[in-house]
Amino acid sequence: MLLESIALLLKPARVIKIFYCYAHEDRALRDELERHLSPLKRLGRITEWYDRDIQAGVEWEREIAAQLDSADIVLLLVSSDFMYSDYCYSLEMQRALERHKRREAYVIPILLRPVDWDETPISQLRTLPSDRKPITQWPDRDEAFLDVTKGIRKMVAFLSTIPVHPYELWNVVLPDERERRLAYLLYDCGLKPKEIVRLLPEEFKNRQEVHQLRRNILERLAKHR
Repeated sequence: MLLESIALLLKPARVIKIFYCYAHEDRALRDELERHLSPLKRLGRITEWYDRDIQAGVEWEREIAAQLDSADIVLLLVSSDFMYSDYCYSLEMQRALERHKRREAYVIPILLRPVDWDETPISQLRTLPSDRKPITQWPDRDEAFLDVTKGIRKMVAFLSTIPVHPYELWNVVLPDERERRLAYLLYDCGLKPKEIVRLLPEEFKNRQEVHQLRRNILERLAKHR
């Protein structure tokens, strides 16, 4: 298809920065997640930051705020200790959610251990693992982390989409930014409409909207054939 040919002219143009927001009691689980994300890091798709990266002599609160404000994806590692921590819940999480509302970053809650989070501010966000079952309750923990990693990888692919063709072909053929993102998700990432809606419910509300946008894309491409 013509759209697939155009997609081949594109490639991810920026590295996505991930910020870990977690309680120190969950450090072992955070470290395990980092190991599962290592293929994305080796491919140059992501960089990661968490508080252990603070250098000696640096004012730690200011450094954490600066790193959080520059992150593309904020992972909230949810557990009872996370909910109990004033710093995680009241400061880092609230700051991350403000950036999420302004579409400056994407916040992804990762359910580590069982805790009541249904009426908290993160209850409206899409959580991982995909079945809303905490990682520690999975029979095979590696399977849980794989599910989480796949969800993060899809978001990284979405955020990495920037046209790099010298004549800015995407901008010419698809001037609408949402259509450009949708084209990448459909034809380069190979996602189905229902997966796109599940991944980005705030951007694409239902499958009917995705199908209509896809028709618009094909009509624009036909005019520029």
